[in-house]
Formats: sequence, structure tokens, C-alpha cells
Amino acid sequence: MAKQDSFVHWRDSARTPMFFTVDARAALVVFLFFLRPNWYTFGSVVFFITFLSILNYFRIPLMVAFRIAKGVIAGRIKHRFPRA
Repeated sequence: MAKQDSFVHWRDSARTPMFFTVDARAALVVFLFFLRPNWYTFGSVVFFITFLSILNYFRIPLMVAFRIAKGVIAGRIKHRFPRA
């Protein structure tokens, strides 16, 4: 039984790191706000935390959201250019 308990710490290693209810990746923007507190950095903190909270609500990882945004920007038709 003790041998199985030694591997329990790997169970949650793939989850998104959270600081209470906020995504821990937002800590970088909060840190930047503490370094230079002004309204622009405060707005970016609020926007970034809201954006990550919405992604977390719909269970969409950040990299998948970037791929979705890239697909929306690029469109459905992929153009093929001849090689030289």
C-alpha cells in the first residue's frame, strides 16, 4: 500500500496551476502591475484575469485558444505556394 502512495504526486501534474480561483499564469501580469502601478497595467491585469477565467470556465487550455484564434485569423482556405 505504501508503494502506491508514493506516486500520488504525479496525478495532478498536468493540471493548470491555480492560485485560489485565479489562473497562476496571471501572476506575471499582476507582478508587472506591482512593479509599475498605473491604469494601463491595471486594465491589462483585469483583462488578462477575465480572459483566463473565461477560458477556464469553458475548459479551454491557453494553447488551444491560441490555435483557435490563429484559425479564425487565417481562415479556412489554406493557400499553397509553389516552391522555388
